[in-house]
Amino acid sequence: MPPRSAGQGASIQRTLVILLLLALSGCVSQSVTAVPTPTAHQEVTATSPRITATATPSPVPTLRPLPTPSLTPFLLPASCSEAQLVGLARQFITAINAGDARQLQALLTQPEASDEWFAVVPRDLTQLTTATFTTQPDEFVRYVLARHTQNEQIVPLELVDLRGRTTTANTALLMLAAVRQAVDIPAKPAVLLFVLDCQQERVRGLTMTDAPVTTVPQTPVQLLNTALRQRPLESPETQGKSGVCPRSAWAFGRAVGTSPAYAEFGPDAVINLGGPVAHADGTGWYTFPIAWHLAPGYRGPVLIRGVPLDGQGQVLLGGEGASAESSGLLLLPHDLQSQADGWASWRMEGALNQPGCYAVFIDGVVFHQALVFQAVDGSADHVADLTLSRPLPDGLQLLSAFQTPTGSVQLAFASDYVVLRVVQTRGPLLSTVAPSPSQCQESAIGLICWTNDPTSGWPATASWSDGPIHYQLVALQATAATWTANDLVAFAEALHDAQRVLSPTASPTSS
Repeated sequence: MPPRSAGQGASIQRTLVILLLLALSGCVSQSVTAVPTPTAHQEVTATSPRITATATPSPVPTLRPLPTPSLTPFLLPASCSEAQLVGLARQFITAINAGDARQLQALLTQPEASDEWFAVVPRDLTQLTTATFTTQPDEFVRYVLARHTQNEQIVPLELVDLRGRTTTANTALLMLAAVRQAVDIPAKPAVLLFVLDCQQERVRGLTMTDAPVTTVPQTPVQLLNTALRQRPLESPETQGKSGVCPRSAWAFGRAVGTSPAYAEFGPDAVINLGGPVAHADGTGWYTFPIAWHLAPGYRGPVLIRGVPLDGQGQVLLGGEGASAESSGLLLLPHDLQSQADGWASWRMEGALNQPGCYAVFIDGVVFHQALVFQAVDGSADHVADLTLSRPLPDGLQLLSAFQTPTGSVQLAFASDYVVLRVVQTRGPLLSTVAPSPSQCQESAIGLICWTNDPTSGWPATASWSDGPIHYQLVALQATAATWTANDLVAFAEALHDAQRVLSPTASPTSS
């Protein structure tokens, strides 16, 4: 069968756009039964439904292929027919609308390719509780049954595209425009892309989204990418006081963020342009590695996008070992390294062209999150005015340094087991750092006082003076075996050896 012409492809695209516009404008309302919208105080979840009775589902309209040459099936396998595929999609939607678990299980089969899954991908962030991503048919059936308690219905409008898959034998892609509605979802247009197994007459994958689609996706990955990229680049994590970068809070190790996603931007979410993390590449850009961690419970794709929050600069991203050349990067489940404890991790490359406040948005199918970091000019040792001439205890390394609005310099040190935050300042010591030191010890640089962690006994906070420079230390993370009083004293003496005259004018001002 010959391929479609460019004009035929454009006809499909126009058809899809027209259908979605009709749905948006309410022209399809006659075929959609109105469902009441829950009030603002009404909490609706898939696992704990507030609705105990559901309305009788409306009859599902027949799927009608458009009688135009633009819908001539494209390179279907010999084992596939248009009538067979349309009938299979019709049966599947009927089973979803009826909440028929037995029929769904009979129609589903295990996905085999890396781009086959069962996903519902809302663009609207208020609808994330209605999303799902799984590669397990049984899990998708449970999701459908939970959604059925909300009387979810899918009303097909028109068949949009039908084509064979060149990557897997005896499979085809079927795309249709529809309307999705439920008690907790106002009627809105949706696009469904099926992966159908002609030989087994089973559904191997489904991607559904409410994101507007102006071109026909050639693969499920393209539709997934389109849907996630239409989510807004805004989040409560990016809101802060005017002129202050709302850096993400420390979580563990070198990572900041909140569940489910964490990024290793350093304990203070500060990256010094000039080292030790970000280095100039000679073209006006500073490159740096980013390690990510994903908490147990989600094993779907993630889209990562970087933007400046202060309207300046640019952040680019790239896969591990690749140049950072894109403002967004989509990672599929097989790109993530799963661990025995349920966590997943991956590495990527970042690039910045100037100091500023930046946000990196990470979108999974079921979550939307932003992590914020600040890039400051100058290497960390230059900002801190330190030249470390001997190793620090426990392999600690200086990761970042920046000047605070009060004129102090804040430093972050980390090793595999210990994370320290240190503040250099001139003037009186801050009594809030070590309010009632439990121990003090004379050292080569003078008196060092500290309080111990009440549970494990390692030095948790400490303070000391080195001439005109005062230090306050907080151990964010440690163990009794890796951070002792002797380590604290050795650390303070190493900073003494490394300290030069601190010049306030040499440090960049934090914004």
